Amino acid sequence: MKTLSTIFLLGLAVTANAWEYDFVNSKPSFNIYAENYDSKACYAGYAVNPQTGKQALHVICDTTNRGWMHVYNLEAKSIKPFKYGKCTINISTTGPQKIFQFGMRPMDRDNETFYYYQPVRLNKAGQWSLVFYINNVNANYQSAVKHGPIANGVMDFPLNGGMGVTFNPIRGSGICDFYLESVHFQEIEKED
Repeated sequence: MKTLSTIFLLGLAVTANAWEYDFVNSKPSFNIYAENYDSKACYAGYAVNPQTGKQALHVICDTTNRGWMHVYNLEAKSIKPFKYGKCTINISTTGPQKIFQFGMRPMDRDNETFYYYQPVRLNKAGQWSLVFYINNVNANYQSAVKHGPIANGVMDFPLNGGMGVTFNPIRGSGICDFYLESVHFQEIEKED
């Protein structure tokens, strides 16, 4: 499995605060939304992943007039306040994809949304692990969007809006699709 990662912390150790959305072994609820949303052009549903032969969430986006799409409202209220965290998105592709960026999208108790992005190059079929490091001590998000009454740049717990995955295809590049297998969070400690 290939790993693409953006590293913001060095010397990491795992602690007990963890959460996972597993699309392979269960069918958890989710929502989708996209720029210029059209339910006939943007879709996500459970299907057999041809790479693994197992169930996954098949995400499809027609990029005509669309530069982003979200899979969101992944219930994450069980995540306790943390200083440092590691999020992993596991996906599969059946061929090259014109997607240039993926992101994690936690939404706090006031619906303030934080985006952690990384560039990707999905130039062939394969399985991919996308790793994101969250530093709540020195906020390292690339952008925060106000969807609620309070936008203070601080991730306020619990994460009532849940976690989400966002991706950015090249606008007008045709149909992009991938299989979302899991989204995992774990709290980590900075080693001395």
